[in-house]
Amino acid sequence: MTFTNAYTVTDNQYLAWTATAKEEAYNPDPNRARVRNISRNNMNDKREDTNEYTLNLLLDYEKQFKKHNLHALIGFSQIENKYSVSEAYRQDFYNNDVPSMNMGSENTWTNKGYNNEFALRSYFGRINYNYDNRYLLEANLRYDGTSRFTGDNQYGTFPSFSAGWRISNESFWSDVIRDFISDLKLRASWGKTGNQTADLYAFYDSYVSTSYNFNGTLVNGYMQDSYANKDLRWETSTQTDVGLDAAFINNKLTLTADYYYKRTDGILVDLPISGMIGLDAPVQNAAIVDNKGFELALNTVNIDSKNGFRWTTDWVFSMNREKIVELYNGKNDDIGNSWFIGEPINTWYGYKFDRIWSNTEEDLALMEVWNKAGNTNYVPGTVKLVDQNGDNKLTPEDDRVIIGNPRPKFMTAEARYCAG
Repeated sequence: MTFTNAYTVTDNQYLAWTATAKEEAYNPDPNRARVRNISRNNMNDKREDTNEYTLNLLLDYEKQFKKHNLHALIGFSQIENKYSVSEAYRQDFYNNDVPSMNMGSENTWTNKGYNNEFALRSYFGRINYNYDNRYLLEANLRYDGTSRFTGDNQYGTFPSFSAGWRISNESFWSDVIRDFISDLKLRASWGKTGNQTADLYAFYDSYVSTSYNFNGTLVNGYMQDSYANKDLRWETSTQTDVGLDAAFINNKLTLTADYYYKRTDGILVDLPISGMIGLDAPVQNAAIVDNKGFELALNTVNIDSKNGFRWTTDWVFSMNREKIVELYNGKNDDIGNSWFIGEPINTWYGYKFDRIWSNTEEDLALMEVWNKAGNTNYVPGTVKLVDQNGDNKLTPEDDRVIIGNPRPKFMTAEARYCAG
């Protein structure tokens, strides 16, 4: 059994001091309107404190009997973080020799400060089993709780499972086969993971200090600045993966291939709300996004000489396809944030380029029609955009289309290493 704990304290202090320029004789020409400005000395004192406590409890068990191997782990983890900041500012100090905050003018002082805290608690377990290093099984279970959500949504359950079959350790894998394929393993996995990175206190009705007119007098008060969302919950990703690992010619060439499919449900996003509400939009679990792709990695040992010289090459290929499945709990596009059903996140949306206007008779006649329709004054040499609906004018609602996205169709990389 393992017990570990840690307590971390971080103190950050920031002090900015600006001194007044030295007084000097200044006699400008009376016929010239000139003003000499002398800087006002000032001090800004900011102090930050972070206290974080971490506790880990682990119980580990391992047993081998004949060709069976069993490894089990259960644990508990907790993190508690507290943060506070205070800041003070004053101007017009009596002189530059005593940079102490209380020496500044009381008429120029400002101060502010705030604090927050969050916590994360986790219960987890894992079981590994393999038989004769041929059949491999693993099961994991996490039960995580966060202070960023409230009520029944604070805790989430995240299981995962994996299995592998090392075919090259089977009895039918003869030496003849092994001379060419030295290692071969098939594997598959399925699991869930959670994301809880919403803003702190997003489920609270938060208030900020403000001032307002009360019977002709300016008074201090408080106002709600953002809309609370008490239904916030864990963002959950569910992924399935199948793959293989292979080695050839006494491990001179190794290959790893994977195909995966991941669905992320309840993505935490800031979606717009009606301005009539008068509050900032809350974080919401408002999207479902799918990702699927293929990854391939190759490693070759080109030279491995006895004198110590070694030359290897690594090559990686990956391809991912992303699409938004659901938004606003339905099939609704969010044009303002460039989120579209069936497209990747942050798709490029705008006018499509056609060509450059020229001074041909056809273009001159068409430019006259477009200009009369109320468009920009087009002339030869300017850009012609595609009029999607053919009404001879460009409008955001009718003529903007999806023109691309920042996701590459595939990625590849190669690295070479030599040592001697």
